[in-house]
Amino acid sequence: LVVLSYVTLAGNDWWLAFWLEDTQEGGDEGADLTGGAILAALAFGHIFFMILCNVSSGSAGSHASRLLHTSVLSHILRAPMHWFEETPSGRIMSKLSSDLTGVDLRLPQTLDHTIQLSAATLVTVAGLCAV
Repeated sequence: LVVLSYVTLAGNDWWLAFWLEDTQEGGDEGADLTGGAILAALAFGHIFFMILCNVSSGSAGSHASRLLHTSVLSHILRAPMHWFEETPSGRIMSKLSSDLTGVDLRLPQTLDHTIQLSAATLVTVAGLCAV
């Protein structure tokens, strides 16, 4: 989805350059409206795919968070009794809340940025190779 989103963005830029060059050469008025409609369709396509990417990224982050919380809680509940006796309950709660909150908030955002940067780089390199 991310690659498709950036492909529509690159297509949007390419179409804009092509359309402007065509209109400067004296294209007819109907071509101007058609070119504008194609440009708008590509822009809305990019917006649609970016929203879809963000929703799917949030959903994947939520799913990973649920799995992580379940796994951590099951491991803590299976810990030996002497671990609970030696470890203060405040430290356990503090570690759980701060570490899991950090993972819940930072991991989806970092993955999303990494994937989008990789996709943008891929599309840019492909565009440069095509030219």
